[in-house]
Amino acid sequence: MVRRNTNPQSAVADSRKIRQNAVAMTHPGRCSPASDSGSITVWSLGLIIALLFVGGIGLDLWRGVSDRQRLVNIADAAATAGATAIDQGSVREDGEVALDQEVALDRAWASLASQEETSQIARAHVDVSPEHVMVTVDGVLNLTLLRVLYPAEALRFSVTGSAGPTVAGPG
Repeated sequence: MVRRNTNPQSAVADSRKIRQNAVAMTHPGRCSPASDSGSITVWSLGLIIALLFVGGIGLDLWRGVSDRQRLVNIADAAATAGATAIDQGSVREDGEVALDQEVALDRAWASLASQEETSQIARAHVDVSPEHVMVTVDGVLNLTLLRVLYPAEALRFSVTGSAGPTVAGPG
């Protein structure tokens, strides 16, 4: 004998039980679809926070690369300025190209002093010989979000620029 359910509420309840049993059979450990309520929101929120954290670290690293390159440019400019101080007497007497060391030192320091962006410079050193000018600049990068991974307050680095006089051939 087949029984028909004439009560619509009972039919809805029966269909829910069938769906729950089907879910329980296909996904062991899950009682109902309602147990997953909000899990996508939590995962999305966690992923967004992780992406913002990684993006912040990337910005810190990019700023570090940019500041280091700025200091390289400052050191190179100072070394090049110092290398323009050719000792004219040495060229006329011996035909040797050499630097006037006092003038080269003054020009290198003047170039360092004339730079606009010197806030990251912690220390500078200029070494002059008759053949070349070497400028070493120590820089400091104050960390923001990267401080979580690298607990020091600042990242320190050193860059060197070197230049010397060259003789160009005839024309």
